[in-house]
Amino acid sequence: MNRASLLLAAAFAVHACPAAAGCEKPEPPACTSWYDQFNSAYDLDGCKRDLEYYKDEVKEFGECVKKAGETAEKELKKAAENFERRAAKGVAGQ
Repeated sequence: MNRASLLLAAAFAVHACPAAAGCEKPEPPACTSWYDQFNSAYDLDGCKRDLEYYKDEVKEFGECVKKAGETAEKELKKAAENFERRAAKGVAGQ
């Protein structure tokens, strides 16, 4: 595998789907997609609580994605270093 192919494959790994890294993208609360007014103050408060919970989940998701990206970048660096070390030895029999 040539260096360009290796770097392309590694770059793809860095930008792979966060779900593959164990990060689950949260879904917005269903109540935020409705267009009608709230039926009661209880419904309004419940939707507000759901939105606050969603906000926390989005924050956690962002932190997970960031950590996954950092881990992938470290793995990329190590893989590139290993490749360079092996490539410096040349091809067997040549």
